Amino acid sequence: MGFFLRKRIKLSKGVSLNLSKSGIGISYGVKGFRIAQKPNGQTQLNAGRYGLYYRKNLNTKDNQGKIELNENDNNCRESIEENNSVITEGNYDNPIFKQYAKQTEKRFKKYCIISAIILLTLIITHHPILATLFGIYSFFHIRLKYFNVDGIVDKIYETACDLKNNKEYDKAIEYFNAVKEISPERTDKCSKIIFYCIKYNNDLETAYNYAVEHNVYFTKSEEKEILQELKKYDDLIEFIQSSYTKEEKDNKPSLYAELAEAFIAVGKTDIALQVLSNGPISRRKMDNDMCLFRYALAHCFELLGKEKEAKKQYAKIYAYNTSFKDVALKI
Repeated sequence: MGFFLRKRIKLSKGVSLNLSKSGIGISYGVKGFRIAQKPNGQTQLNAGRYGLYYRKNLNTKDNQGKIELNENDNNCRESIEENNSVITEGNYDNPIFKQYAKQTEKRFKKYCIISAIILLTLIITHHPILATLFGIYSFFHIRLKYFNVDGIVDKIYETACDLKNNKEYDKAIEYFNAVKEISPERTDKCSKIIFYCIKYNNDLETAYNYAVEHNVYFTKSEEKEILQELKKYDDLIEFIQSSYTKEEKDNKPSLYAELAEAFIAVGKTDIALQVLSNGPISRRKMDNDMCLFRYALAHCFELLGKEKEAKKQYAKIYAYNTSFKDVALKI
């Protein structure tokens, strides 16, 4: 075991000069709360009594733009790693994360100063129980609010949502991408929001390509509507045929209508009529879905020159809903 030098020289009440092999430092405070200026320039907070203690460097270097932990404070470091297992070291390089981490560190230092003043006042005024309770509260408050990387990511996400709501889509996309980079477990959610940001920015084609590239999940209804908006009729035909069973289409006849209209759009009216013939063509009960089905059927008859059959379908729609599309003009 090697020898080392450590000597504390009391200069005045609450102020001491500390000698060690690293150099000369100074500390000040009272029992239960001290702030030490180390030889290497670091300022360290040491607080606690009755078995509960807390230590934190107040001016940790921030060259990386992130919240640093005291290298000796293994408990705090392990806690962060447990609560934020998806956060890897490389993710901290994101400039937006650096910015928010820096802001969090500033708030942390301000909180420490205010807490130190309160704690010191309680100790000086001989309120040990209150001082202990406040110390415990501050300890857990610091761990939960300032040593929680997910909390920083939440703030970035909230900012991104605010930007989206304010229609600042390009900036919102930048922040959502930052959340994806920092916290991979939020990738799916952020990717879908980014898709809508691109879409709302009047660029549906780019949005769709982004969705395909990043495997954005959509419901069947959402994906069908996107293909219809983009007029990707071949893709729409394949999607409806592969994604919906006959039972689903029978229960929702408008699916037959959408499939038929897609075939009409690619110049295959005869196939469109065949598709509709496989649907609930003999169903008498009318609703909005059946109106769409019969309207598509009438459209096919018109294109094939079967005016009588077309008017018969339009008449059935008109009998149920006189204001449906343009059926009043068709009969």
